[in-house]
Amino acid sequence: MSPKYEWDENDEPWILKMAQERYKDWKYQCHKAYLKEGSSGMPSDFIGREDQGEFLCQHFESDAFKRLSLANKRNRGEKTMHHHTGSSPIIYTMEELKIQGEQLPIIKGFENTYVRAGDEDTTKKYNDMVDEVNKRKDAFKEQHPDATEEQIIESVQSQQIEVLGTVLKTRKGKEIIGMG
Repeated sequence: MSPKYEWDENDEPWILKMAQERYKDWKYQCHKAYLKEGSSGMPSDFIGREDQGEFLCQHFESDAFKRLSLANKRNRGEKTMHHHTGSSPIIYTMEELKIQGEQLPIIKGFENTYVRAGDEDTTKKYNDMVDEVNKRKDAFKEQHPDATEEQIIESVQSQQIEVLGTVLKTRKGKEIIGMG
């Protein structure tokens, strides 16, 4: 008997990721149904497996789940900038841009990750970063009138995190808002 599906080992991470996403979505739908109608509102997936439905209801009723759910709700409400590159962390986007030869991968990574049409707040922050980079370029040119374009870019490249910190307003001992 041949297997129903065939895949090579390179497909496994994608398959596991999709299974995880589907499970998370299904559990979310179960929780919505539970909140609306209690245990009687659980999906028909549990017909014949009532013990599993009861286990999930007990999970939703647990203090640990309620605390975590409340904390997540609160955290989502406090977000000022929304991440638009899926599950890929911003640092991966920046590294990819650096490999592609982007001169300012950290600043461009912020743009790729957060800036979207109609989002005035993040667009303004990105534009402020570009303005800050240009100010720093001009200041370097004034201090070093004979500097080459390459030297100017190198100077600004080394200051990208400072630029983010200036625009995103970091506090002492805290990470840059939008970088974590």
